[in-house]
Amino acid sequence: MTATTTRLPVATTDAAQIRADLDEHGLAIVKDMLTADEVASIRARLVEQAAGEYAAGVAESDAGPVTEPGPIQYVWSLISKGQEFRDLLVRSDALSYVRHVLGPDVITFSYTGNAIGPGAPGGGAHTDQIYMPADTPWPIVCNVIYMLDDFTADNGATLVVPGSHRRPIGELTHEEFVRHAVPAVGRAGSALVMESRVWHSIGINRTADVVRHGILAAYCKPFIRPQENWTLSVPREIVDAAPPILRELMGYKSWQSLGGVGGPYGQTLEQVQGWRDDAASSTNHLQIAAIDWGWASPAPTIIGELDANGAPR
Repeated sequence: MTATTTRLPVATTDAAQIRADLDEHGLAIVKDMLTADEVASIRARLVEQAAGEYAAGVAESDAGPVTEPGPIQYVWSLISKGQEFRDLLVRSDALSYVRHVLGPDVITFSYTGNAIGPGAPGGGAHTDQIYMPADTPWPIVCNVIYMLDDFTADNGATLVVPGSHRRPIGELTHEEFVRHAVPAVGRAGSALVMESRVWHSIGINRTADVVRHGILAAYCKPFIRPQENWTLSVPREIVDAAPPILRELMGYKSWQSLGGVGGPYGQTLEQVQGWRDDAASSTNHLQIAAIDWGWASPAPTIIGELDANGAPR
């Protein structure tokens, strides 16, 4: 059995130490990654979007649709829900740590905001490596969890087992997790960077009135299929206005013969012609055939930016 530690790495701004912590512990706490103004702006947009989705009847939690007030709300697919979120996703400092873990080429695996309120249950210890054989010796995903409020043991900070990235997944049991897990605490503006083999779970929010807000930006190796199909869920106008790094993170850049259009090599987005905007092009076999749970709609319903009343923003 590989040894683990119950010591959380000390929050730091030292880039070399952050990389060393990622190697040793599988995770690092980046202190003051966001300024107070950035925290306020991103948090306000997340709170407004969450309120708008609830008002519009499209709110969700980790368990599915939210039909009445509850302790957990997730806001999915953040790329299409505010410039604040798009700017956050492409931060060069965050990407430098992600690339240290995954290598130079990455895409966005998922991008989610959450609000974890009083009474939110914990549990569900897992890794984000579940898509690969258990003995895969390298991570496929790297998470950057931005703390928009102070993350404390009382308000349900993410529970982690430092060093567990070196342990076989077969050793992950409830008892072993409880024995070694520690809360990844940090003040607002800090970020938890964590690779996909680390054992972790949501913590229990034991407070009476504190809602903990966070942004979960998950990146993956470019040959992994992302959780979110960005090429369908992000509106055309956002793609057209996106800088090259954001287009790349959405999967619009082919990688070593993967992800091409009309062949394995692909083109730049500016070279792609014939976007199918006309009504005739929407009649195809995917739409006239029965679509089951396993298929993405070729014409998805996109939830964009909403104000607190659920109206388009």
